[in-house]
Amino acid sequence: MNKKTKTDDKIKNDNLINAASKIGIAGKARNPESVFSTPKDLTYVQLDNIYLGDGFGKKIVDVYANTMTREWFKISGDPDGLLLNYTDIIKTKLSFNEALKWSRLYGASIIVMLIDDGGNLEDPVKVNSIRSVEGLRVIDRTQLSVATQDDLYTDPKDKKYGTIEVYTISPPQNTKVKKGISALASTQYKVHESRILRFDGEIAPARLMIENGYFGFSVLISVYTYLRNLAQSYEVSSEILHDYVISVISIKNLSNILSRPDGEAKVKMRAEIINYCKSVINGVIIDADGEQFDKITTSLSGLPDLIDRFGLALAAVAGIPYMVLMGDSPSGLNASGDGDLRSWYDLIANEQHEIMTVQLNKLLSYILASSDNPLKGKTLDDLEIVYNPLWQIDDAVMTDMRNKQAQTDQIYLQNGVAMPEEIGVSRFGGDSYSFETTIDTTRISAEFEDPEPKEPEETPPPPPEEEEETPDDDTE
Repeated sequence: MNKKTKTDDKIKNDNLINAASKIGIAGKARNPESVFSTPKDLTYVQLDNIYLGDGFGKKIVDVYANTMTREWFKISGDPDGLLLNYTDIIKTKLSFNEALKWSRLYGASIIVMLIDDGGNLEDPVKVNSIRSVEGLRVIDRTQLSVATQDDLYTDPKDKKYGTIEVYTISPPQNTKVKKGISALASTQYKVHESRILRFDGEIAPARLMIENGYFGFSVLISVYTYLRNLAQSYEVSSEILHDYVISVISIKNLSNILSRPDGEAKVKMRAEIINYCKSVINGVIIDADGEQFDKITTSLSGLPDLIDRFGLALAAVAGIPYMVLMGDSPSGLNASGDGDLRSWYDLIANEQHEIMTVQLNKLLSYILASSDNPLKGKTLDDLEIVYNPLWQIDDAVMTDMRNKQAQTDQIYLQNGVAMPEEIGVSRFGGDSYSFETTIDTTRISAEFEDPEPKEPEETPPPPPEEEEETPDDDTE
């Protein structure tokens, strides 16, 4: 039988501890903690405080959503913009922007589609009975819950197994009632997932998401330590600025003066007189024999680079370029702003397809199935969502690009690669100028393919030679 040791019942942390420097000792270390915290450490109140009280935290939440929805999209197959106009009426862009923000702040959010199909919110959508999509309602994670296990898909053979079928929504209640303002009644209601567009913040393993009520986590959890470090670096810098210039007054026999009963009062009065003179004449009047006035400045060498390092660490863990997060390139670190910005836009473009397209297609499918469908006879298969480019080119650059394209087109024409009408349609045949060139490949194939080999003509045989008539030997 194995002997039980004293440490078997104790929780072991893989943690560095140094008794001399106090590193790793709770309550003694200068850092608040030296072990990793769990996601449950940040409450909704703390997340609210970070969003409202920390500019960098707010930007980490907002800049992603704002960039995702900034240029929005157009719909291929809807040349008159009728379907896009329908989405504008129900404020789709504003709703998506808000839902993306709250999903990043709280870990999840949903958009409830107010569909007029004759059914209740907790019932599945009756697609064949949809009259219209009347509006969109954004709900953040703080209002969402799952009432019972019966509100989940529980059939293992179902592709939606383990996900929420019916969401319980608890609207916030105004508990701070002021004179003349009545409290808002908080009435729970349920909504079927077919009427919902869902957005998650940080995705985690299934076990953690189940523990978190089947929802994702706030993006601020993983960056919290770096947010705090950056905030502290600015706070320390502010403290240094208060003591950046220190005035030093040397008074002869100061110790003897302070030892007298009225000595302290005289020293204070002398300091007040010197300070008064500084504010009035911008100078200092001192005793030439017994006093000396100096100023000592605090060196700030290396401090800007140190703050930049904290900012770079925050930008790295947040997945946002330093230039986007801080509004400028880091000083002295040889950062390329344009390259970082293009990479950021490429990332967002991919996120648009991965996150927004699924939700937009779900919304558009209901609109197209409704009786007030602006594109009668068209289905989702006839349309395509095309996101407008995030990288915007200024007029000078665009003019230069078009000039180079015109030179290229001239080479195409001179060498017979393209026809004038093909160039014209390619450049100006769409909704906007295009650099893509479309040519008739069948024409080129016909011009360059080898002709069919002809069968050799048969040479007719030579005509038979006529035999010469020889005179008969019998002559008369």
